[in-house]
Amino acid sequence: MPVTINFAGSSGYHQYDVLGKLLFSQSQNVTHTFNFQFSNTNDIPRYDRLNEVGTSAEWYYGPEKRLMGTYKLGLKSKTGFYNDSKILLAYQDIEESRNNRNLNSSNLTSRNEEVECIL
Repeated sequence: MPVTINFAGSSGYHQYDVLGKLLFSQSQNVTHTFNFQFSNTNDIPRYDRLNEVGTSAEWYYGPEKRLMGTYKLGLKSKTGFYNDSKILLAYQDIEESRNNRNLNSSNLTSRNEEVECIL
């Protein structure tokens, strides 16, 4: 009986993250908070898709990039209108892709997505 040995090598996955948060107290009643986040990955192979015999030659997620920035204004007041108020502005941008190539095919199919959100 033949013996089949399956081996999944290292994916070589790596990710870089940059995070920062800054709080500035203008007074006891007014604060400004700034937040920044950036994340970047390399290709991420999908070994589970490659295990399906006779279907895929390549299947991986492309690099993912994520950028987010926020600004929060905090206000405190002892008036009857409000006691504690927070106003938030935010931006986020995400880029990612899915790539696959069928077995015995030279055509690589790529699906690229980019989403931007503003609050």
